[in-house]
Amino acid sequence: NELEKIKLVEKKKNKFSYISFSYDYKNHTRLIKAFSAAYEKCQKGELHLTVDNNNKKLIRMINLYRDKGIPVHNHGILDSKQVSKLYASSEYLIFPSTMESFGLPLIEAIYYQCKVLVSDLPFATTVCRPSLKFNPYDELSIADAIISSINSNPKKSKLIIQDQTPDLIKLLLNA
Repeated sequence: NELEKIKLVEKKKNKFSYISFSYDYKNHTRLIKAFSAAYEKCQKGELHLTVDNNNKKLIRMINLYRDKGIPVHNHGILDSKQVSKLYASSEYLIFPSTMESFGLPLIEAIYYQCKVLVSDLPFATTVCRPSLKFNPYDELSIADAIISSINSNPKKSKLIIQDQTPDLIKLLLNA
């Protein structure tokens, strides 16, 4: 099975990924600034994003930080196999969104054994028990979560909705 093979990809220590479109509420700007602050303090980690190349403002920001030596990598829009490989190789999913209807990336990341660092908002705790939570409106809080995850070994994230997955799949297929 292709997915099982992808799951065997080796995790890269302190690799943080955020697989998301770049709408404002997805909070990329705060995340990039917070990651930069955490990196400058720890000199560890890398941030992987999937920002559409049409978002010129965010692409300029990513390039600016990269030019300063901050390891922020943008993969652009990925197909599902590439997304799976990114999850599989990442130690962490960092998810600073300020608004979600469901939070499918949280489920996908946990499937690939990523530890989840997520906004301390109701949508997140409805789906999973994350490794760490932070205030998504506060760059310092996001940076502290990144630093804490690098300096400690946070517990694994767990799905809360796991037992409902077959029902959810049926619901989605019949929609």
